[in-house]
Amino acid sequence: MLTILWTNKFSKKIKKFNEMQFQIASVVNKIIKAERANPTNWHKHIKKLKDESFGNLAVYREYLPDGARFVFILENDNFILVDVGGHVS
Repeated sequence: MLTILWTNKFSKKIKKFNEMQFQIASVVNKIIKAERANPTNWHKHIKKLKDESFGNLAVYREYLPDGARFVFILENDNFILVDVGGHVS
């Protein structure tokens, strides 16, 4: 089961984008359901970001219904929300 966490950066940004809060909640809810249904491969369709600066972290980007993106890290059973907005790196 995933534990949902977030960074301070994510928390500050999401407070600015009130309408995105519902979109994030909806997408995260779908991800949780997918993970429960298929704990091993639920994330295979989500874009994994590749950058040497990430080291061994598994960093992913997912789209919200309005086209904005959010970035999260998978670390064991931790689902860490990192960034959100029109262009996130």
